[in-house]
Amino acid sequence: MRVGFILLDKKRPRVLTPALSAAAAQHGFDLVALDPSSPAHWDLENVDVIVHKVPECPGLDAELLAYQQRHPGRVLLDPPAAVRALQDRERMLAPLSGKQLLITPQQRPQQPAQLPQKLHRDRQQSVLISAPAQVTLPIGCSSDQALQLLTAAGITYPALVKPLITAPPDSSAADVRLSQPTATGLANSRANSSRDGHALGAVFSDAGLQRLVSGACDPALQLPVVLQQFVPHGEALYKVSHCLL
Repeated sequence: MRVGFILLDKKRPRVLTPALSAAAAQHGFDLVALDPSSPAHWDLENVDVIVHKVPECPGLDAELLAYQQRHPGRVLLDPPAAVRALQDRERMLAPLSGKQLLITPQQRPQQPAQLPQKLHRDRQQSVLISAPAQVTLPIGCSSDQALQLLTAAGITYPALVKPLITAPPDSSAADVRLSQPTATGLANSRANSSRDGHALGAVFSDAGLQRLVSGACDPALQLPVVLQQFVPHGEALYKVSHCLL
């Protein structure tokens, strides 16, 4: 199976390493790089799957869809529509809204003996995942309406403020720095991304909420925005994955 990768120039050598290519070849996968600016080249490579991650590439979505129409049996990871769905913060957390996801260890008696002791012990523990409460403040929302939405959702201060719509950041870290709250009750920040869609703020009071809905804050934090309950997490970002070994 041939797998094509459409990546940023600076990401390509870090992802398509000789070690990865060699390991993939042992399992029957041939990894090739595809130029995002040369869609005609994709057809010549005759790949079975295209894995793409090139943010801010005008026209790429249309070219990917055109490619899939020409080759309906080939796979895009992920389809552009699925990627766009994850750029809507209201939609991305909808599956966990008001719910909790419990990941439990699977019983595979023939394999635990092959695992390191610590990994084996960790795999016996269940993991509970939940999403912080959040609400969307639409365009034209007043401070009274915003306060009602927060109260109904059970959100208390401090609350994080994020643009409703974002785009995939080109960032290898999630470095976020918040300024100290001012007398207005609103602190601004910028996540480690050049996209305005990844601006970040924090509301500490009713005064800060009023300033937010009135537009007297960072231009990147104009309505519509998402207000999300802040959950102390030790200033650490955890990526959770479930791997079946």
